[in-house]
Amino acid sequence: MHIAKKISAALIFTIIASLFSYTFILEKGDGVKIGTAYDSIELYLNPELQASTTSAPAYQKDKVFISNEFQAEFPFNAVSIEWDESIPDATSIDLFIKFLEVDTGEWTDWIALDNEGGQDYEGYSFAVTNTATAFQYKVSMHSDDSSQTPYLKDVSFQYVNTEDNNFEEPTALQKLEFSDGSIDIISRAEWGADEDYRFYDGDEDELEDDDGKSSAIEQELWGGLYDDELEIADTTMYEDGERLTWAQEYPEDVTKIIIHHTATTSDLDDPEAAIRAIYYYHAISRGWGDIGYNYIIDQYGNVYEGRAGGEGVVGGHSAGFNVGSIGISILGNYEESELSYDALVSLMALIQDQAEEFDIDVEGSSSFRDRILENVSGHKDSDATACPGEHVYELLPYIRSSIASAIEGDYSYGSTTEFAYEAVGDWETLNLDPEDEREFTFKLKNIGTATWDSKTYLVANADYSADLIVDLNKDSSKSIAYLDETSVAPGNTGTFTIKLNSNIQGGFVSFDITPLFNGYKKTSNYINLPVYVEAPDLSYEVVDIDVGSSRIETGHEVAVSIKIKNNGNITWKNDGDYPLYLGVPDDGESELIGGFDKTKYGLMNEAEVAPGETATFDFNIEGPTASGYYTSYFTPVFGDVVEADATEDSYFEILAYDKSNKAEFVSKSDKTEFEPGEKEEVWIQLENIGYQTWTDDNLTVGFVKQVGITVSNYYLSESSVEPGETGKIKFTISAPGEEGDYKIYIKPRVSGSNLVQKYFYYEFSVVDNDESNYEEPDVRVRLSTDMDEPVITADSGFDMYVDDKMLRSFDGGDDVTVSFDGTNYKVTSGGFAWVVDSYPVFKPQSTSTVLRIDNFENRPSWNTSLNDNKYRGSIEVRDIDGEMAVINELPLESYVKGVAEVSNSDPTEKLKTMAVIARTYALYYVRMDEKFPGMPYDLTDDPNECQKYLGYGYESRSPNMGSAVDATEGLIVTYLGKLIKTPYFNETDGTKTKSAEEVWGWTNTPYLVSVPDTLCEADAFSGHGVGLSGCGATAAAENGSTYDEIIEYYYTGVEILSINDL
Repeated sequence: MHIAKKISAALIFTIIASLFSYTFILEKGDGVKIGTAYDSIELYLNPELQASTTSAPAYQKDKVFISNEFQAEFPFNAVSIEWDESIPDATSIDLFIKFLEVDTGEWTDWIALDNEGGQDYEGYSFAVTNTATAFQYKVSMHSDDSSQTPYLKDVSFQYVNTEDNNFEEPTALQKLEFSDGSIDIISRAEWGADEDYRFYDGDEDELEDDDGKSSAIEQELWGGLYDDELEIADTTMYEDGERLTWAQEYPEDVTKIIIHHTATTSDLDDPEAAIRAIYYYHAISRGWGDIGYNYIIDQYGNVYEGRAGGEGVVGGHSAGFNVGSIGISILGNYEESELSYDALVSLMALIQDQAEEFDIDVEGSSSFRDRILENVSGHKDSDATACPGEHVYELLPYIRSSIASAIEGDYSYGSTTEFAYEAVGDWETLNLDPEDEREFTFKLKNIGTATWDSKTYLVANADYSADLIVDLNKDSSKSIAYLDETSVAPGNTGTFTIKLNSNIQGGFVSFDITPLFNGYKKTSNYINLPVYVEAPDLSYEVVDIDVGSSRIETGHEVAVSIKIKNNGNITWKNDGDYPLYLGVPDDGESELIGGFDKTKYGLMNEAEVAPGETATFDFNIEGPTASGYYTSYFTPVFGDVVEADATEDSYFEILAYDKSNKAEFVSKSDKTEFEPGEKEEVWIQLENIGYQTWTDDNLTVGFVKQVGITVSNYYLSESSVEPGETGKIKFTISAPGEEGDYKIYIKPRVSGSNLVQKYFYYEFSVVDNDESNYEEPDVRVRLSTDMDEPVITADSGFDMYVDDKMLRSFDGGDDVTVSFDGTNYKVTSGGFAWVVDSYPVFKPQSTSTVLRIDNFENRPSWNTSLNDNKYRGSIEVRDIDGEMAVINELPLESYVKGVAEVSNSDPTEKLKTMAVIARTYALYYVRMDEKFPGMPYDLTDDPNECQKYLGYGYESRSPNMGSAVDATEGLIVTYLGKLIKTPYFNETDGTKTKSAEEVWGWTNTPYLVSVPDTLCEADAFSGHGVGLSGCGATAAAENGSTYDEIIEYYYTGVEILSINDL
């Protein structure tokens, strides 16, 4: 539900779009602390690599994002989460959260979050924890439609501490009767509800009659279709003269009971603090004005009053289904955890109480809004959610039948009925441990006219699912218990003793039982016996894994021995109903297991292994048909009934090989189009499925190619490739002059032996592109000259322009001096002089001409014989704020060739990486933003302000960088189709890069977030730390990563496009 709520100024907070937190102490709400945090992230599935950049993107199927850790300003016990999302059909988003708990000092497991958002594009959720100091979230995205991706962005958090409320110890206010026991309902006052949350703080004159009414909200939601189900018998708008934010409405009929769970860590140590946190989230954070659940049950079976207003008041627990339903929530995450016995008993008691109060048939169903709904149902039946979790939802059929039996009670019989009975006394749900044995005695009174003889016995209806959990020890006649007495006359009581044996599988079941009188007469009346079996602890740890060999030949066997320690609470056995063997998790199969059944590795050696002892499994694995590196997972499985949760180290690895094939194709570079005569390095990636290590010393490669193609300079990019690893064989193709499709056949060898029988091949096309690939923009760069009279010259002819008019031509080698007297510019050369009122621009007569500033000393310290004072393009000399400035204007590609941020000896893919991001950086400040507002230039050559630009001097001595610029011509980095900033720096400390928000406070650059940089072997930051790490990029390129892979790693969620695609 969504109810507008105006709250006092003391509760208002502002979320700033940056990753840090604020702390508030509320004036309203005794002892509640609130902190906020914000993550300006934007997530979507990455596009797959495609040959064309103009076609619609094809998105990857899955993506998992794990956030940074959020350190809170104070200990907290709950977090609410809000985000923006778009989830097209056939796509999904799942969110998870975990906490760093104070008491244990450890992180919890991931907790799945239910999206409680009731509007398109908005997500809300909430999680409760034991006292914690930090949290972290995870996003899992999936798409079954490659043309669609879900989106998620701008995640905000509100963490609260509700543990310090002061309230009196609970005393029982009322009782709920179930069988012969009772439970207390803990009142709102007892669990510490701050009732001020419920009252409206704003101007009542602005409110309409329907404000704060659930019925009005649902009438609008359903468009008047179900107004007959939304009729209200009574409404309370005020309490003690104050307006309630959320009116207390009482429907004409309550027909449904809806069960929920809350996302919490296991074993909450302060359930009341958790409930206060939920109350705050619903009442204040969501603005409802009260807690949404009618009742809450904790893991200990305590029942708490929820929504204020008493029996039947409309809650806010299932959007569109609140009017006419009761919402009961169980603290815990029952998608992962089993429901405790105490919580189960209280849940059944509470459902029975509400069913009797509102005359609800617990085993019935009826039309409710737009669907047929069970009268006792799970939240997932009315909304798209996993709530109340699989482990509660699967119990609902047994809960319904057990409660129905308790409500219906004794059956009525006619006074002349021959065989009739009634149960004597009540019984609670039986609670058994796994592999437990228990006797239970039924007492039945004979209220018929016939005497029961010794052939009278009890039978139970067949229930295969229940029999897997509890064995009633039926004999051949299906009897579960014979009459203890020889005979039972009318008016007397008979006794039946049932022996129950619980199996290893925990759970809750119920059995429908009835007598078979005198061996032949059975009534249609049944009594219900509910049984709860505690879930077994099947935990273990791996002690040793011994695989006889690191590799296995196809069709041959290798011995494996695995030892695991029993850390659970039951004794393991290798025979009986639950023999223990190692199996493949989740009923999977392993190609390493021979024979028909590929799910089991082997039976436990020992007859029994008690808790704390170690079990041994000895078995053979068989080499599979296909060569490759195999990882085989295992877990203990108990008699095909239940399996333990596999630990992270429950696996072994082995290399399977076929002597005829020792390599397998993995991928190849995406360079598939060449221009006539173009020369480019490409690669193929292979997996080593043999048993020899590949190195440059033992690897040779044979090429078979068509006439006109030249292949040269092949090498292995990795220093060595061990069995099971992948490696790239790189080689240079010189394309033929004629257009067409071509194929190069490749056969690698190691130590003279072929790795494969057949050839690998590399296909490409030669296409003659007469037109330029894109319209190349110019870049204007202010040079770091510091002179009043720069001297301009060139290696061949050049011209001087003033106000776009050519005034003079000069020969190569002519020196031209420019000065400014505050009003006019004076240009001198030889015996000539020109005085002009506008600045001169010197342009080359040919694109091959290089201009030079003769009196500009810009020599590298490592070789002072060089002077980087030469430039392509034009040179403009002008006064700027009293200083003589020299501006070099040149085409973008020429500029990038002069950017001296990398060494010519760097790996090729590193050079390409720098070419793309340097081009992107420059173009951003040409088209998107002004680096120097109001100035007549785009960039400077100063690396402290922009990129280190040295011009033609660097270009001439860095041919590899020039080739990298040509190979990536026109390619730039974009985010959601827009050009972006691409900062880069030297190196990190070997841990991770920094976010732009962290360094500069930028909140609109979700692609500039922190990423791990462990490939960088440095111990201190050099540079600002945002974007691409030069150290990490070098290591990645050396390890075989391509330039696009490197860019997409350091800049999150980006796409590389051509400038023409913008």
